[in-house]
Amino acid sequence: MENLINKSKIIDITSSNYTELKSNRSPYDLIENNGLMLYKKKQITDYMSIILDGKVEIHAGEHDFFSEVSRWFILCPKILEQTFNSYQNKTEIKTFEVDFSARVITNSRILRISKHDFYNEMNCININDNQKNIEIKIE
Repeated sequence: MENLINKSKIIDITSSNYTELKSNRSPYDLIENNGLMLYKKKQITDYMSIILDGKVEIHAGEHDFFSEVSRWFILCPKILEQTFNSYQNKTEIKTFEVDFSARVITNSRILRISKHDFYNEMNCININDNQKNIEIKIE
């Protein structure tokens, strides 16, 4: 687990008032493009995210129900479960489509774990310790 966290990204996101002229962050671009969006509904992602600090707003469901989440909330945990199943069954890693939108609304710190890093770390565990059975369940 320590190796996986060390390989993962911790992203500090500064959210500023959108009406300020000095703000250079778009509230609707993904954080990879200097925006404030962690996820956009119906888009593919390779990351699970854990909010370490700050707040994120989520819009989900057919009617875009709104909620705010904060510290230690996990977004897209099923991506790691799906990746683990692919590893166990020796099948190709499937794509993961997000069924909600999530946007940073206050200064936040986010841990993002890549499904590829997770898969590679399982390979390292398997190579280093073939005799142990590993069971991972993410809820």
